[in-house]
Amino acid sequence: MRILDEKGNEILEPDLELGHLVSDTLIKKHKAEPEIPMQTKRELVWEDPDDPKNVLYKVVVIQEYIPAKPAWDETERIQRYIPYTPEELAKREADKLAAEEARKEAEAEAQRQAEFREKLKALPEQVESLEEAAAELGGVIGENDAILTQVQSDISDVMEAVAELGTLIVGEE
Repeated sequence: MRILDEKGNEILEPDLELGHLVSDTLIKKHKAEPEIPMQTKRELVWEDPDDPKNVLYKVVVIQEYIPAKPAWDETERIQRYIPYTPEELAKREADKLAAEEARKEAEAEAQRQAEFREKLKALPEQVESLEEAAAELGGVIGENDAILTQVQSDISDVMEAVAELGTLIVGEE
């Protein structure tokens, strides 16, 4: 498929950074052609020397018969190269910059999410350390079993909450 510019000049390698292509149809009009009759002439081939009326002619075609042709249109599917206006070029550049900025923000957000997941994975170990510390503290404080029981219950609640939070985050991936 040929590519033409707005003036009808053919373009072999259009720069799609500076313009775009639009499908179009090129119409070439042909005029009607009249009928051309056959034209012939006679050429003398032989003549009797004794009888000048006794002759032999051959017919030579000067112009072959050509039938008439009605007017007709020839169509060709093409693409038109339309250059961007300065305003369109500026908008395309701004869109590129915005897309690059959005990509960078998405990457940063993905990095923050990954770091958050790593912290969540470390929480059970931290809670276990707290339980061990509470158990040691419980041994030292022996008489305050009620406090120890409450701390262990609170730690257990925190563990369950961390597990639920981890399940929710893993489910979002």
